[in-house]
Amino acid sequence: MLLAAAILVLSALLGVLIHRASSCGVSAVKTWVLTGRADAVVGLGLAAGGAAAVSLVWEGLGGGATMEMTARLAVLGLVGAAGVGVGAVINGACLLGSIARLGNGELRFLAIFPGLAIGFGVADFAMAATQAGHAAVLGGGTAITSPLAPPGAARLVVVLATLALAAFWPFAQNGVKGAWSIRWAMPLLGLVGGCLYALQPGWTYSDAIHGVVRAQTTMMGVAIHPLAVLSIAALAAGAVLSGRALVGFAWRAADLRGWCASFAGAVLMGIGGAFAGGGNDHLIFWALPHLQASALVAYTVMTGTIALLVFARYRRRVPA
Repeated sequence: MLLAAAILVLSALLGVLIHRASSCGVSAVKTWVLTGRADAVVGLGLAAGGAAAVSLVWEGLGGGATMEMTARLAVLGLVGAAGVGVGAVINGACLLGSIARLGNGELRFLAIFPGLAIGFGVADFAMAATQAGHAAVLGGGTAITSPLAPPGAARLVVVLATLALAAFWPFAQNGVKGAWSIRWAMPLLGLVGGCLYALQPGWTYSDAIHGVVRAQTTMMGVAIHPLAVLSIAALAAGAVLSGRALVGFAWRAADLRGWCASFAGAVLMGIGGAFAGGGNDHLIFWALPHLQASALVAYTVMTGTIALLVFARYRRRVPA
């Protein structure tokens, strides 16, 4: 009972942090490309560093690794990472950013949940249809792990680098709409997300949705865990409560085009995430802090795809 209560409280706190911190990868990359300010991009690195600190402490306390720590690289994995980037741009926000936008009262981001489910289902069905599909996605029999060793020492370096960045990076002033300072809000975001992963493996809402869909496509029956559903609800509630605390909050129902954009973007993020090993929430709170080589490459490809699309859209709008 105490564990469940802790998970729900941490989920609600994470929702508040997602809403108030600069947690959206699309917005971060867009600001970087259009203004040259990389503060929000560095902030995402600080979040991964905060999660790495949790993993070190958790393993030091005997918690051990709570999820598989090796990952595999393959062509479809890289295509999937690019697909996550394309879907995020179409949606107008990444998976974390979608929760933040929902906290702003933008109801169209509710379409993320069914869209992800359909995307995961399409990808899982395609992979289950042929053993060759599984082999292609998993990269055959060779696992490519991080060249940094030993893992504990390497993550300690990441944590120290995070502290250095937070202390010395010349961050811009707080953002608009009540945004908190990147310097402390993003490491705290990573700490809370890392704690949730330690207490409840497969915590993020994309992982929870994928778990249910995977159970259906493999004919394993329904795999809906009430605590996972409640933690997702607490996450959304925390973001909404944070938004309602700001002046000018109002529920906004987008037109059909907005709903379709969020749904289509979520489908692409689901398909891409299934191939790439997870969405950006999974990457930031688990895979990147554990220095998975596939995660480092996938996140680079995803970020690069977003940057290219944002730049192309900007060039099209600005006359030569």
